[in-house]
Amino acid sequence: MNDQDRKRFKEVMIGIADLYDKEITSSKATLYFEMLSDLTIEQFESAVKAHCRDIGKEGSFFPKPADIIRQVKKAGDDEAEIAWVMLMDDIKRNGYYSKCKLTDGISLACIQAIGGYKNLTSITYSEIDKKRAEFIKLYGIYSTMDIKKIPSNLPGFTGIVDERRKKQISKSSNVKKITENKDNPAPYIY
Repeated sequence: MNDQDRKRFKEVMIGIADLYDKEITSSKATLYFEMLSDLTIEQFESAVKAHCRDIGKEGSFFPKPADIIRQVKKAGDDEAEIAWVMLMDDIKRNGYYSKCKLTDGISLACIQAIGGYKNLTSITYSEIDKKRAEFIKLYGIYSTMDIKKIPSNLPGFTGIVDERRKKQISKSSNVKKITENKDNPAPYIY
């Protein structure tokens, strides 16, 4: 969250304070804002709603920052599971030779971190659970971070070959010309 979100944040805090019959002071709201500043305002609002709807004992009490973060993590785990299923479906459909069809930056960052798309297309069934656990853990971490440089796509085998060809073509345009020297009739490279 940033300073532009303070108004919405305070409105939500006043609303939950009313709901739980608690008093919210300015210093308490500021402390909450600072402790939850890594979240987006949308994550904060969703987490507060989820906390208030929680039928367990946690939902019976005014949320602490840890309660809100826990709700964000729960939602992130669900999103991570969905992203993992989409990834496995993509691999089954397209396999090694195609590029990854997922466009979610967090998913793509997770894929790169656990070995890359090309590597994931060749894992064995015994490795799937370990890779899934890694993916979900990283998804939770990356979803709470402000990632500036995340990939927009991940190439498959053919994409990698195409990139190598482009580099070779660009290098070949810089190849030194072969010419003949007037004093020496044999061609040379300069």
